[in-house]
Amino acid sequence: MRVLGEVDAKVIIIECARQFLTMDGGKYPDELIDQMMQAGYGVQHRALNAAGFGVAQSRERSILVCTRVGLDLDPIVGYLFPEEQESTACVADIMDADLPATIPEADITPHTTKRAPRKGQRVKVGHIDGLNCQGYRVYCPNSAGRASP
Repeated sequence: MRVLGEVDAKVIIIECARQFLTMDGGKYPDELIDQMMQAGYGVQHRALNAAGFGVAQSRERSILVCTRVGLDLDPIVGYLFPEEQESTACVADIMDADLPATIPEADITPHTTKRAPRKGQRVKVGHIDGLNCQGYRVYCPNSAGRASP
């Protein structure tokens, strides 16, 4: 909010974790929206997933678009968020074909033996050394990659 007071921005875009819009019963987004409205901005928000925009990664984010009151926008609709498309991009689309595997298959504890169909949803196929931690999950290259921690 301090920076907002020093910058004469027409539009401010805030991106954060998807849970921001619902955490603590919506307390935090309500406070932010109230502060932005007091500063002279209209606020629209939506949770979007990068996979719905052609990215080979399932990454849900909260997007808040704050537009200064008085801008030439539709007074009813305001900012129009882009529509997510059916996700089709997968990790195999961006992998180097000559990239060797760096984890021996013997170190992967299988979660499923089914090969994932080509789709933009994450499909977990196993764990590295049996550990069930975010950095130790193995996903099918025919699916979307997980978001970085």
